[in-house]
Amino acid sequence: MSNEELLEGGIRAVREGRLEEARSLLARHVKANPNSEQGWLWLGACLSDPAQREYCFKRVLQLNPDSLIAKQQLGISTRSTSPAPTPPPQSTQPTSRETLPTDEPVDQRAVEIIPEAEQPAPSKLPAAISSSSERTPSRTGKKRRDSRGSLWLILATLIITASIVYLYYSDLLPAWSIPTQPNPSATQPASQASPSIIPLANAASQTPAVSSEALPTVVYTPQFQSAECLFEIPAGADVECGYVIVPEDRTGDASDTIQLAVAVYHSQSQAPEPDPIIFLQGGPGGEALGTASALYNTLVLPFIDRRDFIVFDQRGTGASHPALPCDELEKIYSQDLRGLIPPDTRRLVYANAFRSCRDLLASLGADLSDYTTAANAADVKDVLLTLGYTQGNLYGVSYGTLLGQVVMRDYPEIVRSAVLDSVLPIGTNIYTTHPERMEHALQTLFDACEADATCSSTFPDLEGILWDLVERLDAQSLSVPVIFPQAGRAFVSVDGSMLLIQVLTWLKYSALLPDVPQAIYQIHNGDTSSLSFSIPYPPIEWDFSVSLGMYISVFCHEEIQTQTAQELDSALSQPHDLGEEGLFPFYEDGGSMLDACQIWPTAPLVTGETEPLVSDIPTFLISGSFDPTTPPIFAEALASQLQTSYILEVLDQSHVPSASGLSDCPVEAILSFLGDPQDGPQVSCVSRMVPPDFSTPYNGTPPIPLRSTLLEQEGIRVRTPESWTGYEGGVFARLSSFMDITQLAVFRLPVTPEETLALLSERTFYGRIGFDSALALVGQRTVNGLNWSLYQTTSYGVMVDMALAYSGGETLVVILFSHADEHDAIHDAVFLPAVNSAQAVP
Repeated sequence: MSNEELLEGGIRAVREGRLEEARSLLARHVKANPNSEQGWLWLGACLSDPAQREYCFKRVLQLNPDSLIAKQQLGISTRSTSPAPTPPPQSTQPTSRETLPTDEPVDQRAVEIIPEAEQPAPSKLPAAISSSSERTPSRTGKKRRDSRGSLWLILATLIITASIVYLYYSDLLPAWSIPTQPNPSATQPASQASPSIIPLANAASQTPAVSSEALPTVVYTPQFQSAECLFEIPAGADVECGYVIVPEDRTGDASDTIQLAVAVYHSQSQAPEPDPIIFLQGGPGGEALGTASALYNTLVLPFIDRRDFIVFDQRGTGASHPALPCDELEKIYSQDLRGLIPPDTRRLVYANAFRSCRDLLASLGADLSDYTTAANAADVKDVLLTLGYTQGNLYGVSYGTLLGQVVMRDYPEIVRSAVLDSVLPIGTNIYTTHPERMEHALQTLFDACEADATCSSTFPDLEGILWDLVERLDAQSLSVPVIFPQAGRAFVSVDGSMLLIQVLTWLKYSALLPDVPQAIYQIHNGDTSSLSFSIPYPPIEWDFSVSLGMYISVFCHEEIQTQTAQELDSALSQPHDLGEEGLFPFYEDGGSMLDACQIWPTAPLVTGETEPLVSDIPTFLISGSFDPTTPPIFAEALASQLQTSYILEVLDQSHVPSASGLSDCPVEAILSFLGDPQDGPQVSCVSRMVPPDFSTPYNGTPPIPLRSTLLEQEGIRVRTPESWTGYEGGVFARLSSFMDITQLAVFRLPVTPEETLALLSERTFYGRIGFDSALALVGQRTVNGLNWSLYQTTSYGVMVDMALAYSGGETLVVILFSHADEHDAIHDAVFLPAVNSAQAVP
């Protein structure tokens, strides 16, 4: 569901009186787009708590200080405790308009204002939000454009495209991993003081929460409510969507319910098996419906030949109501990463953000203490039975494997078999096991490179190089330019701990494995571009619609409160301060983590809640050899507790290999296992597995085949690499791997080379947007009657070659982005042939 659809759906729900649904949709919208004035405006209308309404309307005023509506609502909310809002009458007609801000000056957005005589109750908002836009056609002719706007747009696009691999995998790799987030110490002063900072209680000597006896479950009947699918239905899929309605607290008021968003991909068989597959997403808090739709060909299609495939967003996540977003903590984390929070206030600022998120989610009607794995497991049972099935096959990934074990332990009667990919056994603490997880992943990398003749000869002593680099950075950190999606360019201080965090993050994704040795060597030799483009993206779990509120609820309840501050500190005080890995949004030390969970409503553990699984249910355990999050040893530990279990270690992959799309073997094995779980999977495909094909810098061999390409929109004919992917605007990207930023761009501008250089030499361009320094003239050449001037600079550590030539009143521009370790070879094989062949055509 797109961000625009979330907003439209939220507004529609407000008008139709479905306020709980409206709150969920609008909260997701503002989480994804914190600068949405309309989103905050309508979300404020859905809230009954005056303090939370005030928060939303203050956000509106931050975006638009002239908002009459927000001013009116704030004036009411500061002296009134009005009841829950009701939808405004759709017949109300506006008599005046209030313009909202927009990044596009030609786009006009208006909020309709209800005249005073017809104004609804104080808690209501205007009846309609409308928009219109116009575009002024270009007057520069067919090929001509505004020089400043075009050049800035083209160069900014190229620079952003240089990080295309990270944007790509952040869109496609789902959030089924336990996050590995950096949380570096800040070194720069804050840009402004943080308001309303509240001190934390001291939890340094706190002991783990004592287990309590479970309360009896009340009598209730879950209901299914059919609804429109809130995601793009894949071509050819037969999908039924809706909500399974269950109590939020099964030991409390059964009428206080939540809605679990469900999708059933019906089998393509005329006589499907009676036991479906039910997919258990990771996170905790990962969106499942959107993931299944985006990865349909990999995640769903192979399994529906014989069975239905059930997907649902777990409580508090995705399209389920209520969802538990927490954009305040994400904002604080981004500021922290950029060094905008002083170290001496960091703990208090995070505490304030925890309180803000807690209060906002409480205003949405959520009892955060009810969002646990045990409650999730009961939801799995209710979803399966309510949809009309009696038994199912669990398919859990990452945190979903922990959830699957709880289902198998508490509700074994509904489970025919279980497939658990990237196993986290019940009772395994993700923080205290970090040292052994990290050591396993790194040693697997070192051994694999050493065993590969090409890798070992190109990157000798990879282990020694990495630890030497870590020690150097621990002695003197490196200031790395970084592109932040919403904040632009900033410099981040990278020490040895943060470097290791980045390496472990890369190792978590199978698609990135081949690039890791080369990236380590590049950084060691001064090319930090891989860090520039990856540092903002470790939080891809949060960017992929992960419910941070759900994540906090589960981790406080099951991971953090089970340890003392001393135990947590011991785990976090390993060499190179690696405890920072995975802390976000839990920060600094064990006492801070426990303090944070004291702020968050967390129920004590129930007796037996962390009881390990002992089961005779046939279970297929899958792990990736390089996985730093759930290493193969975790699967081996769980297998020892199971009567009927089978293990597959995928030697060339990392986290969640069954859904990586990089090998058919795990899926083939799963399908054979589901056919007859007692007989186990057929794993003959393992013989086809090969070690990762590690990337190495291009050295000129073999030659890169070129072809003559006509860029019709640009009016240029030029020689470009045959195998590179072309994009609009004359951009060609090599994309040999997920970390490959190598690309060529060819275009022309309606200005002189001198004017082009003047623009690119402005400090506001090269100091803020893309270039690390001004362009330097390195040579000249005359080809095909054109006089070319050749320049060089760097962009976020990436080598940049640029050639300019004046032709027919316009400047021809050729740009190459490449890594330093292969710059000379790519320059000669691609850049110079492009310059030699580039010609303007009528």
